[in-house]
Amino acid sequence: MERIMKAQALRDNRAAGYMSSKKTMEINPKNPIMEELRKRADADLVLLLYESKFIKKIVKMIGDKLSRTPLSVAPNLVGMHSQVERINLWLQRWSTDVGTLVICGMSGIGKTTITKIVYNSNFRIFEGSSFLENIKEVSYQPNGLVQIQTQLLSDILNGRKTKISNVSEGLIKIEDAISSKRVLLVLDDVDHMDQLDAVFQMKDRFYPGSKIIITTRRARLLKAHQVTEVYAVETLTQKESLELFSWHAFGQDHPIEDYIEYSEKLVDHCRGLPLISSQSFRFFFVGGKHMSMEKCIGEVRSYSKW
Repeated sequence: MERIMKAQALRDNRAAGYMSSKKTMEINPKNPIMEELRKRADADLVLLLYESKFIKKIVKMIGDKLSRTPLSVAPNLVGMHSQVERINLWLQRWSTDVGTLVICGMSGIGKTTITKIVYNSNFRIFEGSSFLENIKEVSYQPNGLVQIQTQLLSDILNGRKTKISNVSEGLIKIEDAISSKRVLLVLDDVDHMDQLDAVFQMKDRFYPGSKIIITTRRARLLKAHQVTEVYAVETLTQKESLELFSWHAFGQDHPIEDYIEYSEKLVDHCRGLPLISSQSFRFFFVGGKHMSMEKCIGEVRSYSKW
C-alpha cells in the first residue's frame, strides 16, 4: 500500500511540474523555446503573405494579357512573311534600352498590315500594349491628340477609362502608366512632327525594354529624333502581285485560264503595291458587265495615283 501511495505521489509531482513548466512557457515571453517558435511562425506568415501576393500578381498579369485581343488582319497575305520575320527579330531582341523602329514606305505598300501582323505575334510578351491606328487622320480631328492619348491610356491600363482635359495632362498620366511596365507601342501613319513630339518628349520615361514602332510615309520627319532602326517596306514582285490579285479576283493563287494574259497586263500597272493589287479585281466587272482591258487598265492607273 505504501508503495502505491509513493508511486501516486511521484506521478502527481511530475504532472504538477509539467503544468508549471507549461504555464511558465505561456506566461513568460522571454522563454527561449517560445521565442524561437514565434520567430518561425512570423517567418512562415511572411512567406505565406509573400507567396499569396506573388500568386495574385501572376494571376493579374495573365488576366491582363488574355484580356488583350489580336488585331484584325486581311486574309490571303502575300510577300509579307519574310518582312515580318525581319521585324520580329528586332522586336524580340532583348535589351534594357527603349527601342524605336520606323517602318516607312509609300501609301498602299503594306506598312500597316505588316505592323499588325508583327503586333499580333508579339504583344503578349509585353506587360502592356497599344496600337494607335490612323494617327494622321485622328490628329486632325477636334481634340485629336487628346483622343490619341486617351486611347493609349485605355490600352495600357487594360480598358480602364481615364479622363484627359488637354495634351499636357495626358502626357503626365501617360508617363505614369508607361514607367511601371514594359510596353509595346505602335504609332500608325504618322505624318507630322507634333504627333511624334508628344511621344518622344517622354521617351526616357518608358520602362526598360519597351518598344516603339512608327509607320510613316515621311521618314525625313524622324531625323530630329533618336531612332534605333529604320525599315523600308519592299514592294511585291511581279509573281507576288499576280498571286495576290488572283486570290481576290478568282479565289485561288493563279488566274483562271481565260484571264491569264488579262491579269498579267493588269498587274503590270499595280506598281508592286499590295493595296492596288488586291483591289484591282473590282475593275473587272462594272454594273454587271465585263470591262474592256483598256478601260480596266485606265482605271487601275487612276486608282494608283492617289
